[in-house]
Parts: sequence; structure tokens; C-alpha cells
Amino acid sequence: MHAEIDLDTGHFLRGWLKPVKQVEPGGPIPDPQGKGIKMIAKLSDTDFPYSAPIVLKTGEIKKAPGDGEGFFTLTQPEQRKKLRSLLDVFSSQGFSPEKLRVWFGDNRADLVPQVVEKMQKPAEHLPYEQYRKLFINPQVISAGLEFFEQKKKLLHQIEQSYKVDRWVLMGLVGVETKFGNHKGTYPAFNALTTLSISHPRRSKWAQKELKTLLEQFPEDPLNVMGSYAGAVGLVQFMPTSIKGYGVDHDKDGMVNLDVWQDALASAANYLKKHGWRLNKPILKKTPNYRAVFRYNPDHNYVKVVKELSEELAAKINIKPKKPKTDPAQTGAKTPQSPRRLVPDEQ
Repeated sequence: MHAEIDLDTGHFLRGWLKPVKQVEPGGPIPDPQGKGIKMIAKLSDTDFPYSAPIVLKTGEIKKAPGDGEGFFTLTQPEQRKKLRSLLDVFSSQGFSPEKLRVWFGDNRADLVPQVVEKMQKPAEHLPYEQYRKLFINPQVISAGLEFFEQKKKLLHQIEQSYKVDRWVLMGLVGVETKFGNHKGTYPAFNALTTLSISHPRRSKWAQKELKTLLEQFPEDPLNVMGSYAGAVGLVQFMPTSIKGYGVDHDKDGMVNLDVWQDALASAANYLKKHGWRLNKPILKKTPNYRAVFRYNPDHNYVKVVKELSEELAAKINIKPKKPKTDPAQTGAKTPQSPRRLVPDEQ
């Protein structure tokens, strides 16, 4: 075999196999039928179906599509085994080996170990007063008032179309991305692949979300930024939520959650489909409480969305319905739920 390597990067460039076969005694003799090359090509495809180079009948070896890096450079055997299993599942679900090779071998693809730690210690598990300060403070309130001035016509339009109060949409956007200022710094592809490989308790959930991410962003899934859990866009939708509840509100032929028209309409559609009732308060054991809880199944989350909504509504005179007594404000301890579960896993 002859191979050419880029001395600067160490990357394989191309190579050749000489068509001979071993015969005892006397050493190798010509193999005009190329049986040896065929055998090597078959073994290569069997052992390395997603990262093997292309072996031609002539014996020429070409670099496979993609960078040949990323997750294919994992060194721990257990991680490589789990990656192979993940790719086999995706292949059985209709993704071509060529596409998988390009995506998972991209030089931007890499494990993000900190997402596992963040999944185990989400902000929602902080004491409520500490958690509340992250979202109900002068900076966030100021950003919310500015957001309302800029988007009040759109908010009114979506409220009328979906029968979801504008004040809860503002509270939700304030908590999720601080009105679009913090959409996440993790590549969603890397975060979800890491969770699929390295977080046994959430691997099946992450695998489902990763599959949907690849379906929703087939051109370049590695360019999609989001949270440590893989939520993306101005309203932090998981990929399955984009698929199930995303709305092309601006009618440009695509759901783009980095555009406010689509993002707010999608969030309103999600709440509506989960039972939101217009002009009703967020109280425990009511449809509106359950709708927000489905968005992120954590009681602290629901409580802070409610409080931020009411703070903003009071300042701009939207006047949401508010009961005389609200069980959600009693301060009683409530069970905690993992961050960003899909509905079926509540």
C-alpha cells in the first residue's frame, strides 16, 4: 500500500493498493481480478462504515466526504461504541451513511462535557429567591418594556390569532432568552450528541431530539446554536417542538425561530395546543399553569414566568387576571423536575 499524508495536518490525502495475493511459498503474485482489494474494501466498510475511505476497484483509495474528524476522533472505546450504535440507529431510520459521515466527522463536532453537569444541576433547582433574581431585576424589566414598545403590534396580533395573552408571552421570552439577548452559546448538535453518548438517563430523549435536529436543519445542523439542553431560537424550542408546534407566521416558506414573527407565534401555538385560556390567571391545577409547565416542567420556572409576566403587565397596564390568593405565591416547597423534558417523560 502507498499513502500520501498532509505533513502539516496529518490528514490522509490519497493512497493506492497494489493488486497482489499472497501465495506460499514464493511470496505475492499478481492478482488481476482484484480479489484482495475487494476483500479490503468490504472489511473496511464493515468495520468503519461511517469513517472509512473510499476504496476503488483499481486499488485507488480516496478520502471520504467530510472532514474525517469530529466525533470520529474519539479515543475512549466506550464512547466509540456508543457513537457507532447511535449512527447505526440513525442509518436504520433513513439517514445516509454519507450524510452521517459529513455531520459527525465535521471538524466542528466535539463532545461538550459541561452540558452533562448543567443537566444535572439546572438553574431551576436553585432556591427560588436566588433563581428569581436571574429574571426579575431592573435590567430584565427594562429590556421587557423596550421589547413591548418594539413588538406591541405583533404581540396584539398574535394574542388575537391564538387567544394567548401577550403578557404571558413576554414573561416566557424574558425567562427563556431575556428578550432575545441570550439564545445560548452551545452548538445544539454537539450538546445533544454529548447527551446521547454520555448521559445514560437522558440518552434516549437526547437521541430523539438529535434526530429531529438533523431533520429540521439538514443543510448544516452544526451551525445551530442553543442552550446546553439543545433548545434553540428566541423562544428556546427543542427540535421536536419546532417540528410539532413551529409556525411560519411571516409566510416566507420556513419556520425560523430567530425571527420574532415565527418565534412568538410558535410559542403561542405551543401554549394554545396545551390548553392555554385567554384572560385567565396562572394558578396551580388550572389549564394555564399546566400549559406553562409543559413548556418547561419545573414549578420554579412556572412561578417566575408568572411573576415576570405580572411585573411587566403592571408597568404597561395590560392588567392580567390576578386572584386574591394564589397558591403559587405561598412559598411552599414543591417537587422539582428535570430541565427541558419532552412531554412524554414528565
